[in-house]
Amino acid sequence: MKLLGLKEAWVLIILSCILTILYVQSRQGDHDELYEVNALIQEIKAVDLSLELDVMQLHAGRLHHYDTITKGSVVLDELLQKLQPYIEFMPGLADFQKALESSVRVQKDALEHFKRNNALFRNSLRYFPALIDQAATDQPELRLYLTHVYNDLLRSMALPEKATLSHLGSYVGRLEAVSPNLAKHLQVMVDSERRTRVEMQEFIYCGTEENAEALFLAYKRHQDTLMTTSEFYQVALVFFSALLLLYVGIIMFRLQRIATELKEANAELQYQKFALDEHAIVDVMDAQGNITYANQKLCEISGYSKEELLGKNYRLLKPEGHFDELYREMWDAISSGQTWHGELENRAKSGEFYWVNSSIVPFLNAKGKSYKYVSIRTDITARKETEEAQKKLTAAFYYAAEALMITDAQGGIEHVNPAFEKMTGYLEEEIQGKPAIILRSTQHDALFYDELVKTIGEGEVWKGELVLLCKDRSEKPTLRSIAPVFGEKGDLVNYVTFMTDMTEEKLLRSKLEHTQRLESLGVMAGGIAHDFNNILTSIMGNAKLAEIKMTGGKRGDSPYLSRISKASERAADLCRQMLSYSGQGNLEMRPINLSELVHEVASLLEVAVAENITIQYHLGKQLPSIEADSGQLQQVIMNLITNAGESYLDGAGKVEIDVGTMYVGQSWLASSLLGEELKEGEYIYVEVKDYGSGMDQETLDHVFEPFFTTKFTGRGLGMSAMMGIVKAHRGAIDIYSEQGQGTMVRVVFPIVDQPAEPLVSDFSLAGGYAKSLIMIVDDEADILEYAKTLLADLGHDVITAASGEEALEIFQKEQRKIDVVITDAGMPGMSGDQLCKELHALDERVKLILSSGYDMDYTTQSVQSGLLSGLIQKPYSPEKFSYEVCKVLD
Repeated sequence: MKLLGLKEAWVLIILSCILTILYVQSRQGDHDELYEVNALIQEIKAVDLSLELDVMQLHAGRLHHYDTITKGSVVLDELLQKLQPYIEFMPGLADFQKALESSVRVQKDALEHFKRNNALFRNSLRYFPALIDQAATDQPELRLYLTHVYNDLLRSMALPEKATLSHLGSYVGRLEAVSPNLAKHLQVMVDSERRTRVEMQEFIYCGTEENAEALFLAYKRHQDTLMTTSEFYQVALVFFSALLLLYVGIIMFRLQRIATELKEANAELQYQKFALDEHAIVDVMDAQGNITYANQKLCEISGYSKEELLGKNYRLLKPEGHFDELYREMWDAISSGQTWHGELENRAKSGEFYWVNSSIVPFLNAKGKSYKYVSIRTDITARKETEEAQKKLTAAFYYAAEALMITDAQGGIEHVNPAFEKMTGYLEEEIQGKPAIILRSTQHDALFYDELVKTIGEGEVWKGELVLLCKDRSEKPTLRSIAPVFGEKGDLVNYVTFMTDMTEEKLLRSKLEHTQRLESLGVMAGGIAHDFNNILTSIMGNAKLAEIKMTGGKRGDSPYLSRISKASERAADLCRQMLSYSGQGNLEMRPINLSELVHEVASLLEVAVAENITIQYHLGKQLPSIEADSGQLQQVIMNLITNAGESYLDGAGKVEIDVGTMYVGQSWLASSLLGEELKEGEYIYVEVKDYGSGMDQETLDHVFEPFFTTKFTGRGLGMSAMMGIVKAHRGAIDIYSEQGQGTMVRVVFPIVDQPAEPLVSDFSLAGGYAKSLIMIVDDEADILEYAKTLLADLGHDVITAASGEEALEIFQKEQRKIDVVITDAGMPGMSGDQLCKELHALDERVKLILSSGYDMDYTTQSVQSGLLSGLIQKPYSPEKFSYEVCKVLD
C-alpha cells in the first residue's frame, strides 16, 4: 500500500531521515550508528525470513491463522520506519531505499492476494467431502473414485510441482460427465490453488532480503564518506530538520490510515467469526481445558446453556468411560502444541450421545507453551448412524444363511454372499460382472424365462422354483425370489435374488411319497390278507375235516383233498407274507440275542443258497438283547441270504453276514427306510453283503413294493414282507447297491434292557381235560360250522353266535354254564375285543380266546394283562385249532 501520493515526498523524507541520522551520529559517534543500522537490517532480514516460512506453512496447512503474518508485516513496517531516520539524509541511497520499500510493497500485495486465494481454496476444500458424500449417495459406485480425487487434492497441498495441479485439472473433465457440481467446485479449487502458488512465489522471491543487504552496504559506504565530510552535513542540518518535521507529519498521517485499516480488518474478522459460528460448533478452552467461550451451536447440540458451559471442564461433554484412550491422545497432542483432528463421541445434557468431527488448534505463548485451545466441530451424528446401518446391512447380506445375489438393471452380477458361493461353487471375484444367465438351466424353456423377465421388468417380485446351474455344471433345484430395487428417482437400479437349496427337501419329499405309497399298499395288502384268511379258514378246515371223514384219518388217501389242503396252506403262507408286509402279522415278542438267532439258523441258511455260495459269519459276542419274534426275524435273514445268493449269475460267490452294535445318528436315520421316527443311539444291526450283479437305481426305488420282482418265478413279497416285519419291530433298513458291484442291506433294531430268553421253548399238554361248554362267535357262517365240528369231535358242547351282541345275550342266559368263548376279532357292530371286555366284566372265570385273520399284535397286551387266555391266528388247521383250545383248557 502507498503511504504517500508523490514520489518526491518519499525522496525528501528519505533524505531527511538520512541527514538526521548523520547529524546524530556526528554528535554521538559514527560507529554506534553503523551498529544500530546493521542491527535493523538484520532484524528486517529475520522478519522477512519468518514471514516466508509462515506463508509456506499456511500453504501447507500447518498454520491455520494469519495473526503471525499480520504481526510480521507490521513489524517490518516499523523496522523500515526505524531505519528511515538513519538513511533518509544519505545521498545516493534513494534507489536502494525505493528497492527495499518496493519489495516490501510487493510482499504486502502478494500477501493480500495469497490470503484471498488460500481462503477460497480452504473453504472449498472443507465442503468438498460433503459434496463427495452427496454425489456418492446418488451414485454409490463413484465413492471410491471421488475419494481418490480427494486424496490427490490433499497431496497437492504438500507438493509444489506444477504437474500436480495439471493432474488435478485432468480430473475436472472426467467429473463433468458424472457430477458437474463437483467438477465446477474442483475447477475453482485448482484455479485458486494455482493463483495461491503464484502469489506465494512472488511473496518469497520479491527480493526484500537482498535489497536490505544492498541498502546496508550503500549506507556503510556513505557513512564512511560522511565521516570525512561531517562538517558539510552540519551546515545542512537546519534545512533537513524542517524536512524531518514534515516526515513526522507524514508518519502521523500513515498511522491514522493504519488505524482505519485495523478497524476495517476487525470488522472483517467479526463477520468471519459470525459465519464460522453459523456453520460450526465452536468453543475455546484455557490451558486446563476449562471452557471460556461457547457458541450457540454448541449449546443447541449439547442441551447446555452458555452459563452451564462456561467455566466447566471439557470432560462435561465426554461420555463416562467411553474412548478414554482417544481423549488422552487428543489432550497429549494439543498440550504439546499440535493441532488435533478426529472424530469424537460427546454426551448431551439429556444423556444422549452425538458424534462430531473435531479440529482443535492450540495457541502458543512466547515460550511455545499452549495457553488456550480453539475447537471447531461439525455434527456427524446422522452420518455415523448411516454408516452403522450400512455396516449392519452389509453384515446381514454376507452372513445370511440364504444365498443372495445383487445384479444391476441389465442382469450383470455385482455382489454375492458366501452362502451363494457355497451353493454355486462360484467365488464373488470370478462371477462379478458376468450376466446372471450363466446360472440358467436348460430344464426351463425360453417361454418360462420370458415370463420371469416380464414379471420383474414390470417392477413385481417373482417367486417360484427354479433349477440352478452350478459352476461344475451340476444342477440344483432352488426356491427363488427375485425383487426389483428402485432408486430415488423411481428408476430401476438393481435386482436382489434370494435362493434356497431345495435338493434335500426334494429328496425328503420323494422319500415321503415313496413311504406313503408303501404304507398305502400295506393297508391294502393287510385288508386283502384278512379277508382271504377268513375264506381260507373255511376252505382249509373243511378240506381237512373232509379228508379225515373220508379216509378215516389216513393222510394221503384222498389226493384231491390233500391238494386242496396244500393249496390252502400255500395261500395261507402268502397271506402271512402280506400281513408281514403291512406290519399286521401275529408277533410273539420276547428278548432275544440276534447273534444266537443267526447261529441257530446257520444250517438253514446254508441250505437256502447254492452249494458253491460261501457264507461268512461275523457275529458279535455278548450283544445286548432286542425284543423280537424269532420266527419273523428268521424269515428276514433267510430272505436276505436267499437274495444275496441269487445275485451271483454264474452261481459262485461269497455272502457275508455281520451282527453287532453301532451308533446310529440322525443323518443315518433320515436317509434310511423307516428311520424317520426313531431316536439316535446304540442299535443292534444285522448286515448281509454280496458282490454279485447288484441293482440299478430304478430297481432300488421299487425293491420294497409288493409284487415287484426281478425273478422269473418270484412273487415279489419277500422284501416287502421283510419291510413289514422290520417296521413291526421298530427297526430301520439301509440298502446300498451298484450294478456289477454287489448289494449291502443293513437292518437295525433298538436295544432293550432285558436278558435274552432261550430260543427254543417246549410246551406240552399236562394231562387230560374235562368236557366243556364252548361258545363260538363269528360273522362267517362257514367258520362257525367248521369250528363247531372241530370242537364237537373233541367231545365238547358248542353254542354258536353270529355277532357280538347275540353272543352277549346268550352268555347272560347261560352265564354259569359256558366255560370258554372263542370270538372273531373283527366283526360288524361289537368287535371281538369289546365283547371279551364285556364278558370278563360279567364273569372273570370264563376263558376268552380271540381269533383273527388280521392284526393280532394289539391283543398281546390283553393276554399279558390277564383279559385273554389265548390267541388263534386265521387261517388255522384242525390240529392248530385243537392244540390252542386244549392248551387253554389244560
